[in-house]
Amino acid sequence: MSLRVLIVDDDAAFRAMLAQGLGDAYEVHQAATGADAICLASEILPNIAVLDVNMPGMNGYELCNSLKADLPDLRVVFISGDDTPEKRIAAYDAGADDFMAKPFRIIELTLKLDLLNRVLKDAQRLKEEMKSANDMAMLAITNTGEMGGVIDFIKRTAGCMDVESLLRALVTATASTFRVIVSAQVTLGEEQKTLNSIGRSSPLEAEMLRCQACDAERIYSAGRRMMVNYPRVTLLIKDMPIDDADRCGRLRDHMAIMVEAAETRLNGIALEQQTRIQQTITLQTIASIQQVIASLEKQYRQQEVASQSVFDELKAEIDNALLFLGLTDNQEAKLMDMIGNSVDKASAISAQGLALEDKFAVIIGVLAQLQQTEAKPEILANAPDESIILF
Repeated sequence: MSLRVLIVDDDAAFRAMLAQGLGDAYEVHQAATGADAICLASEILPNIAVLDVNMPGMNGYELCNSLKADLPDLRVVFISGDDTPEKRIAAYDAGADDFMAKPFRIIELTLKLDLLNRVLKDAQRLKEEMKSANDMAMLAITNTGEMGGVIDFIKRTAGCMDVESLLRALVTATASTFRVIVSAQVTLGEEQKTLNSIGRSSPLEAEMLRCQACDAERIYSAGRRMMVNYPRVTLLIKDMPIDDADRCGRLRDHMAIMVEAAETRLNGIALEQQTRIQQTITLQTIASIQQVIASLEKQYRQQEVASQSVFDELKAEIDNALLFLGLTDNQEAKLMDMIGNSVDKASAISAQGLALEDKFAVIIGVLAQLQQTEAKPEILANAPDESIILF
């Protein structure tokens, strides 16, 4: 069955344009007012709603709240010509997944709807996983209490080798242990990932978390929402049990511990990444040194051969020259002794060079052993689940 899309806008021409552009790929339904949209939504049960912000009677924000109250899995995209930060924040507070400013191209909306379709599938699968995790968490809570979940998460962080695995562990452990709806964002250098416990985080939620994390205190509460904010890890709880002060206090303490543990592990991941970079540089340096030493050894051998050749040629030329110099036998003998002594000294230097070659060989061997030590394979973490997309 194709994706059901509900378009709500008081501009008939605009609705018709969207319906024409989306009709080939989706099952499109239209409504001109919020009241009509609520009635129609109860019949068709849309997967995605495309809403205008400014409409007569019920505005887009009110309509979004009403629709999501009856259809909690509904994904909402706002379209408005009034694109301001305040409008976007209001859309996020109303539960929207995205916000598009007019004018725009149909292909942009199509891509966003395709992405939201994947979000719906991810949400359904994650709900099933969360149900299984909740069942396990209930057993753990019965046996060891809430602190057991905290301790279990701290243990699990040791096996998280990258940002995504750590983020999944934090969201799953928090949601399943304490039965709350959470969103989390992890930042490491230029890499930033966001995930929530009911499905894939929207770009709007990722942006809101980033902005609030910059301004919020370490622990910040507003109504049923509570944010635990560390430099690299931010955790947002959306349904704190404010009617139960004791449980609310316990959750605040437990989640602060868990976020601090995640922050500590993230620092370790950053250090490990830096170590791997340094290891790569070390291996490259060792390889360069090996090449330089091998080149020096080759040049030395070439120079040794050339020197011996020069001495041999000199001796031959002197032997030929003695025939024409008219020297006495004693003079010739003395001259030949001098040449012989020089050749002996050159041979001694050459013998010392053999010892130098042995030293070169030892150095190359040590470098090769060091290279093997630096290049030991690492224990890799389990491959991340690519079916969940993180922002």
